[in-house]
Amino acid sequence: MGKASTDQDNAMSRIHYESCPGCGATQLAPVFTVTDHAVSGESFPLVACAACGLRFTQEAPDAQDIGRYYRSVAYVPHTESKRNLINRLFRLVRKITLRQKLRWIERASGLTRGALLDIGCGSGAFLKFMQAHGWTVTGIEPSEAATRTAQECYGLTIRPEVTIFNLPAGQFDVLTLWHVLEHVHEVHAYLDRLRQLAKPGGVILLAVPNQASSDCRHYQADWYAFDVPRHLYHFAPESMRRLLERHALKVETMLPMPFDAFYISLLSEQARHNPLWLFAGGWRGLCAWLAARRDPTLSSSLTYVCRVSPAS
Repeated sequence: MGKASTDQDNAMSRIHYESCPGCGATQLAPVFTVTDHAVSGESFPLVACAACGLRFTQEAPDAQDIGRYYRSVAYVPHTESKRNLINRLFRLVRKITLRQKLRWIERASGLTRGALLDIGCGSGAFLKFMQAHGWTVTGIEPSEAATRTAQECYGLTIRPEVTIFNLPAGQFDVLTLWHVLEHVHEVHAYLDRLRQLAKPGGVILLAVPNQASSDCRHYQADWYAFDVPRHLYHFAPESMRRLLERHALKVETMLPMPFDAFYISLLSEQARHNPLWLFAGGWRGLCAWLAARRDPTLSSSLTYVCRVSPAS
């Protein structure tokens, strides 16, 4: 939707947006510069759209060159490692959130069994959990390393990303994208395809970081969930609603993901090289969790539940 130009920089193609990739407006303003603490150490400018409120990463690598920014054993979502405290905490919390996601899906879909497509399924823990609870599951994942982990750890056969455009339409009762949409270069084509893949009346659950959260307001440019350049867009409730409505997807409800505040706050304090990162991150995570209990739109991450109209 937004107009972008691609520049060659040290044999890498970078995307420079001249208009908002969400709504196409041209009233853009710089926010601040964010450092990639996870992989490269490079810095990227964030830009905000005055029309829809979307923030996005400027000068991010294009789809052909972004892969190098995922190649790190430190990139937690693609690993089953227990090698450090953050990884162990991630796995512990995941056991709780898997049950939470099951409840959300059953409540939103009205089903206890059905066909589920998980896009960006990572190492497959969620897919395996849903399969064990009677769901017929299909997983799509661009990372070859994560795909191998899903096979080795869970016996799952995961399909490559291109599969999303080859699957038959109207096949799935539920589609899930847990922290995926912010990574997708062709976001408009992706959202159109999601709507096509869902059965009439089916539901789509999209979880994304919330740049309007209380922890983001505290950490500002140090907020780890900006995760540049892998995160191309940085959503808040209003910008997300506007984007989804452009694709005939109406948000039925927003579900807070309270544990994310602890995880992100710990990583943010580590990125600040705070020797007391465990205590400072834990305290800030608790403050953010309490803020989200008072106002769910302040949650560190939000899951948007959309229903596909039978007429769409």
